[in-house]
Amino acid sequence: MKTFRVLHICDYAALYRGNFIDSLEALEKHHDNVDNFYLFPSRAKGTLSEEWINDLNCHNTKAYIQENSMFKNFVLLSKILKKHKINRIVRHFSDAKIDIIIKFLFKHRCF
Repeated sequence: MKTFRVLHICDYAALYRGNFIDSLEALEKHHDNVDNFYLFPSRAKGTLSEEWINDLNCHNTKAYIQENSMFKNFVLLSKILKKHKINRIVRHFSDAKIDIIIKFLFKHRCF
């Protein structure tokens, strides 16, 4: 069975993981053929948020933090999509700048 690869773009930078991350991890456990990747906002850098995001990476979950510029985020998102061969993007808590980048990258596809 083909592995489905999902990028979760989460405009979430709480100081603790909370039920939001726990819910995403619980969902991941119920789908064996789905690989999940995460992209969190730049405001997580240098805060307690960065600690639990780094902890996700230590436990075999691939999580990224956005950059401070739209151009750098365009490059980062392009690299993530190519490197992990993402099939689907799921946006949690809409982020207008990332939404624009996604629309530009996928003019002919719906996410």
